[in-house]
Amino acid sequence: MASKNDCKNWKRDVNKYILKADAEMFVQMLTAKKNCERQELAGAFWADATSKRNYKSFRGVVSFDATFRTNMYDMVFIPFTDIDIHFKCVTFGAALLAKEDVQHYDWLLKAFKKAFPVVPQIVMTDQDPSMLIAVQSVFLTARHRLGSICNQIGSNLHVDWVQSTISFGVGHAISRAGFKSNISNIVWTDRLDPDEFDRRWFSILHKYNLDDHNWLIDMFNLRQKWIPAYFRDWDMSGLMRTSSRSESGNHVFQQLMSRSSTLVEFISFFETAMEIQRYEQSKNDHESLYTTPKIETQHPMEKHAGKVFTRAAFFMIQGQMQAATRYCMSYKIQKLSEDTTKFCIGDTSVKTSKLMRQLT
Repeated sequence: MASKNDCKNWKRDVNKYILKADAEMFVQMLTAKKNCERQELAGAFWADATSKRNYKSFRGVVSFDATFRTNMYDMVFIPFTDIDIHFKCVTFGAALLAKEDVQHYDWLLKAFKKAFPVVPQIVMTDQDPSMLIAVQSVFLTARHRLGSICNQIGSNLHVDWVQSTISFGVGHAISRAGFKSNISNIVWTDRLDPDEFDRRWFSILHKYNLDDHNWLIDMFNLRQKWIPAYFRDWDMSGLMRTSSRSESGNHVFQQLMSRSSTLVEFISFFETAMEIQRYEQSKNDHESLYTTPKIETQHPMEKHAGKVFTRAAFFMIQGQMQAATRYCMSYKIQKLSEDTTKFCIGDTSVKTSKLMRQLT
């Protein structure tokens, strides 16, 4: 049986041994504790060399949204997307997150900044509150724009319309039938200035008796984050309308991936999707550089556009150029300064008395 002195001597000898490796043993104990805890992947972000080169060319606007979960661990998949010169989605990088909260989004955006030191000018996201906080915290110099809001108008008003039908009869519901069309006409245009947009918004709401609709009031208060009238001076790189560009780009990933995939299978599917995307980009580049589109008018303007524009851009404006050469003419030329001349153009296809007076 050990005496009290024996215990003191044993403790003295143990301490003497510990002092030789105290710090090392401390670290080893903490490491062992960590290894015994449950290990989980909280987040991953990756971008290869090609993605970084693409970002250098198209770094003005970045759109990202967490649209679906894509592996057996129920992690959300988040690609970072822009639109290339062919009006097709180009992916800069992608991420997997275990949770959609401020902490995880904050980590993700900081990882993006580490890979791409130049912060984008405009960031487009959905209305996820955690995402909004993280963007404002990490991308300090970026303008934040919300997408997909106008697509929600029908669903957010549907219940109200049904209630109106019950309370006021079919006529009242029919009177609101054109609301979405009217509101879309002022939402999906950058031809209005902010003051004109505000005036027409209130006019439409008053017309359809929606002045007190809470969701529409909230959306109007957020108008500087989603209405094109407030982004007139910004190049939206083909993403002006909505972050559905990101969602349509994600469709390719969705076709190849499965919620039952392991992480190894997931990254293999992702690489396949990226190969498809980059093959299409290469094919579009080749077509724009080495082929000539069909010229309809033989006008020098159309011929020049066919040489310098990508095929997608050329076909987008070809009809406008044809109409311009056929129906538009200059009816007044005014010298404003040494370097500036003003041309007044009339559209002869518009048979109005005002225009005819101008042309004569």
